[in-house]
Amino acid sequence: MGEGRILNELASCKNSGEGGISEVYNVLEEVSGVVRGLWSVLDFCHPELDSGSHSVMLNAVKNLKNNKVQLIAPYKTMYVIKVYKGINERMKIMKKLLKKMFTNFVMSEKSQTTPSSDTSCHLLPPMGRRQFSFGFTLAEVLITLGIIGVVAALTLPSLIAKYDEMVTMNKIKRSYSEIINAVEMRKQELGSSDYKDMFDPSVYTAEEMLDGIAKYLNVVERCKIYDRGCGGKYAIKFGIKVNDGYGKTSSNSYFYNERVLLNDGTIMAVSSLPWSGNDCSYEYRFLAKDENGNAILDADNKPTYKTSTSRGCASISFDVDGVKGKNQYGYDNYKLLVMPAKLSGNSDERFGNIFKTMRTGKFDYEKYQAGDF
Repeated sequence: MGEGRILNELASCKNSGEGGISEVYNVLEEVSGVVRGLWSVLDFCHPELDSGSHSVMLNAVKNLKNNKVQLIAPYKTMYVIKVYKGINERMKIMKKLLKKMFTNFVMSEKSQTTPSSDTSCHLLPPMGRRQFSFGFTLAEVLITLGIIGVVAALTLPSLIAKYDEMVTMNKIKRSYSEIINAVEMRKQELGSSDYKDMFDPSVYTAEEMLDGIAKYLNVVERCKIYDRGCGGKYAIKFGIKVNDGYGKTSSNSYFYNERVLLNDGTIMAVSSLPWSGNDCSYEYRFLAKDENGNAILDADNKPTYKTSTSRGCASISFDVDGVKGKNQYGYDNYKLLVMPAKLSGNSDERFGNIFKTMRTGKFDYEKYQAGDF
């Protein structure tokens, strides 16, 4: 691009108000004027430069500077050297300005096949001249996605677990409230002053006990002992890890109880206890175990048993999310012990204490894998 082309472009940029263009334009005008003055001086001193060769001019200026050429007018020599220095200084200034302003400088001369009548500034790119890239490279996008994936992998499990716990806690409170209301309505129906009358094993079977309560609940399925419905025979882990006496973890199942499936997915079961007297006391037999939880065997290598006394008119167990849940006492399964004057949270750690869970808002159970103890 020639001197005239540069000046014309800069002039259009100056007129268009591009910031900083006027400074470069002024410097180039000075350089252009000085060059024209230099040409006149060199023409005066050396007529052989009429050809207009730039290389000849530069060589002449260098020779003048090095005093290798004798001029007709010595005072002109000093003027030419001064002009040469002035050009160098102004070119340095212009170079700094151009470097600062045209970091993305594109010359459109080569791409133009025909002269354009557009008088706008072409020394800067279109669309506001200064263009900045706000996009992302593929590497940046992949790195960002990788970081998001790692963070999600670290945080999502805990967030999902907390959400599941919140949902389960709400189900526990709702199921407990519905069951308690049903029991109270059954007691009012019988005109009883306490709870033991409605769970008297000498009057009602376990099936009748359950039906007396279930009619006040939203039941979608009624299942008898050993029925495959209402969740079937699925195992429920105890709230703490218990040795079954033979090196395996103990578990329970509603399969052996009269039970119903409610419309919200809760499974409720009623167990009759062989109590007598006013305090609902009874004797029960259990497997004798040593200090490690292993069964104590007799001389014939058969398990031995012990007897003890306990109190309770009946037990009401419920699973708030059925087969699909965690299926462990102290989390989504609880057992209520029916006493003569109240419904009690079970004091046995194996079955979870629902009142403690609702009071503290925290689940109380041991995390372990079912199988070998």
